[in-house]
Amino acid sequence: MFHCIVFRRAAVKAELHSSRDIQIRKHFGMLLRKKIAYFSKAGADRRYRVRVDPLPTRYAREHEAVGNIVNAQLRKDLGDLRDDLDTPLLHDIRACDSARTVGIQVSDVLLGAVLAAWQQQVSSAPKLKLLAHVAWQLGWNDLRSDTKPHVWKFNVWHFLGAGEPREVDTRPVKLRYPMPVWRPR
Repeated sequence: MFHCIVFRRAAVKAELHSSRDIQIRKHFGMLLRKKIAYFSKAGADRRYRVRVDPLPTRYAREHEAVGNIVNAQLRKDLGDLRDDLDTPLLHDIRACDSARTVGIQVSDVLLGAVLAAWQQQVSSAPKLKLLAHVAWQLGWNDLRSDTKPHVWKFNVWHFLGAGEPREVDTRPVKLRYPMPVWRPR
């Protein structure tokens, strides 16, 4: 699955966070919490393993802090839905060197394509061709869009700040090579 969050820096109220590190932790944690909570409704036996590039913060173990926070929030959010509250849904979260992790390399390419489309600053023909190909695979004419929360294979969450206007339309993903539809059991 590829899930990402897109937001304008101006949408984040810096005065509500003591540092940029806290901003990163909060938004990354919100993404994980929302996605895991949604997809966990299918059954309490699910466990999630997250692999990420090292987060751009000063704290080397930031990913572990995010994991602990997310698990505590999930226990609170889903307590009534789960029999085993001692086993965390977010089984583990690891920072991995993307140079050695093919899955993260693929995610880096997809994230780069999404961000390039949102920033609208790509001019090189090979990059434009890649953006067009990824969009075509999704059944879109470009990558400047977000998706509904239930979309599980390719998901873009556009985080809006308070009072910030929507700048893109939400589109359904129509994969050229469809995957089975995910439905909570």
